Amino acid sequence: MNSPKRSIYLNILALCLGLIISVVLFELAARIYLSMGNQTAIVAKRAVKGHVFPPEEPLIQPFWAKTRAPGALALTRRQHARISRMVTRKDVQPDWLNLRNNNFGFANPTDYPYQRSNSEEVIVAVFGGSVAKWLYLFSADQLVALLQRNSFFKGKEVTVLNFAFAGFKQPQQLMILSYFAIVGQPIDVVLNIDGFNEAALSSQENLDLGIDISMPRSYPGPMKRLLAGSDAETLLWNAKRAELERDLETMANKKSSSSAIFRLLDQVRGNLLERRLEGHLRTVPQYDTDHDKGFFTLPANTNKSRHTYHGEIVDQWVRASKLMANISHEIGATYIHILQPNQYFTNHTFTSREKEIALTPNSKYAKGVRSIYPAMVQRIRTEATQGYVIHDAVEIFDKEARRVYADVCCHYTDIGNDLLAQFIAERILMKLGDSGKIESSSDDQHRSRPEPHVIVQP
Repeated sequence: MNSPKRSIYLNILALCLGLIISVVLFELAARIYLSMGNQTAIVAKRAVKGHVFPPEEPLIQPFWAKTRAPGALALTRRQHARISRMVTRKDVQPDWLNLRNNNFGFANPTDYPYQRSNSEEVIVAVFGGSVAKWLYLFSADQLVALLQRNSFFKGKEVTVLNFAFAGFKQPQQLMILSYFAIVGQPIDVVLNIDGFNEAALSSQENLDLGIDISMPRSYPGPMKRLLAGSDAETLLWNAKRAELERDLETMANKKSSSSAIFRLLDQVRGNLLERRLEGHLRTVPQYDTDHDKGFFTLPANTNKSRHTYHGEIVDQWVRASKLMANISHEIGATYIHILQPNQYFTNHTFTSREKEIALTPNSKYAKGVRSIYPAMVQRIRTEATQGYVIHDAVEIFDKEARRVYADVCCHYTDIGNDLLAQFIAERILMKLGDSGKIESSSDDQHRSRPEPHVIVQP
């Protein structure tokens, strides 16, 4: 073989070997990356393979504005995508992915009113928005286990019931408790977890739309879309959403490749589709409430300043809480109110991955939280001096090095939910337990805490 030909063959051979080595290295790198806890999305998506998801729009509920269809899957497609960011520990395998709504549309395996199975059963009822609902799903078992370590609860059956729903804010929690107190739902502990929706949604989705803070978020937009969604803009929006959801379902149901490279590419494509869908859902068509003649909407008083309204949001939040405490007392229940932590008012040190997931420039939620949460914390301190306790959980993630936030709104990872469950268990035991209570810090009302700083940059 002459020298030029030999040189060409050697170059071709070297190129082939280089390609083979590159593919092997890429395959190895992809396997390492996927083995580092980044496959949860695939698990979550495949768990719902073949299911027909309920529509994103809520149903009308005559007492507290909205609910989901009884008997339908409790978790929507968007929520299953969120689970992929919430599960961080390999030992966590949610057994509630296929949970269906009960007769009132709440994510709970039993219908309401739920009756005690025996006189020793303790019923804990969880109220609030989506943070409270996710705490119920992720950490109800953890909460029960922590309570049962105490002699007060030892040997007793503890049942946790969910009355929380995405987007709920006061006075919806108050109205739900009132309704179930009227229809005879037994409750021993009323657990209200809120604050974020009152601060963020009352400002961004009520005042900014000219709607009074006492109304449900964005009311009556979702109801109007449900009953009169045939205008051209809404039809086009729904068609685009359906297209993105079909593409995402195709990705979720795709047979897994034996190659880590292809699995990683599928995950990247799936994540891009999820982001496109989430972005599209944020562009939902809005309606001029002046033309919604079929709905009563209390307008905001435009003569008031934004600062005045922010003070009224805090006032309404406290008044509703006190009324829940009064109702709880009337039905023989203990009332526990928790101000939930969030990433826009915190001293938590974010991991680089957490910053990417949980922080966004110019967040639509951050403005209201920055303005209202300091007033909530100050009001908690003032109320404590007068004997009324709201437990401030804002700082519970401050010393946690692991990722606790799961998205740009306010939701927590499995780790964050368990930390909140521990904080709640300690507060319940401070109220009901004895000297055998689980290890806990002193009462949060008397701790000194540095003023939180605000994080808004990614």
